[in-house]
Amino acid sequence: MFLRFNEDGTMAEVSPVKYDVQRYTWYDSPEGFTEQSMYILQGETVRQANTEEQNSALLQQRKHVLTQRLAILIDDKRIGTSAVLPGKEREYVYKTNLVSSYQEGSLTPDSPGYVLIADEAEARGVSVEEMVNLIKAKSLSAHKQLGALAGFHVRAKAKLTKSSTMEALENQYQELLDELQHIGVV
Repeated sequence: MFLRFNEDGTMAEVSPVKYDVQRYTWYDSPEGFTEQSMYILQGETVRQANTEEQNSALLQQRKHVLTQRLAILIDDKRIGTSAVLPGKEREYVYKTNLVSSYQEGSLTPDSPGYVLIADEAEARGVSVEEMVNLIKAKSLSAHKQLGALAGFHVRAKAKLTKSSTMEALENQYQELLDELQHIGVV
């Protein structure tokens, strides 16, 4: 059997053949090799990991998995903010730019984007000024939620990284899941 290792020295793969040798460095398995044991690369020497090294490697792998899962959940929640945005995504970006132009005084009834705001305002039965304020409020709300999610993501990664035991890591992850559910809930 041949072994391939990650940059941190933990085993990445066991294979009966060396493949993609231009990309990977392969090492011969040590005497008494068993796939149920964990091996590490120390310099150029492959050896079986001791209990402490195994626990440390498993903790690091679990941190990586939980950090990725949390990132996916945060992205799902970020995508969910689209319900807060006024209209379709492209329209939202365009409306936000129009609001800036309106506030600067450069959006006038003969401006290309004015019709978008004016027609929607008319359909809602509000003035253009009120429509601009509605778009600003929705935009600010969406940006606040996106900012809260970005800040949460940074804090969450730091908290997971600091966990020193598997139990502490699992508890921290559960607390973060609970906290994530409440972000953006008014």
